Amino acid sequence: MNGDFDYRNARSEVIGDKIITFFRVFDADTYQPIALQYIVGDKYGANWTEPRDLPFIDLNDFYEMWIDNPQEVDGGMLFTVHAVGYFQIWKAELSESSELINARLV
Repeated sequence: MNGDFDYRNARSEVIGDKIITFFRVFDADTYQPIALQYIVGDKYGANWTEPRDLPFIDLNDFYEMWIDNPQEVDGGMLFTVHAVGYFQIWKAELSESSELINARLV
C-alpha cells in the first residue's frame, strides 16, 4: 500500500476463483477514518486490483467501522459491517471486472 495511512482490520476470503480482501484506511496521527476499501486478487494472489472504496458504506455515520467475516454464499458473499456498538450484515457479488455489485443489506 502507498501513503502515510494505517491499513488495518484486514479480512480476506476466497470467493469463486478470486481472493477478496477488505481493509480500513485510518489516519493514526489524526485518529480519523479515511475509507473502507477492498482489493481483489486471482486465486494464487499473483495479480491484484487497485484499492477500491466500498461505495455503499457511509463512514460519516460512525467513527470506527470495518468489514468482518466475508464468506462465499450462493454465488456471492456475505460480510459484516462492524462499528463500535453496531453491525449490519450485507450480501454482494463480484463482477467479472472484480467490482462489488448488487450490494444489499440482509
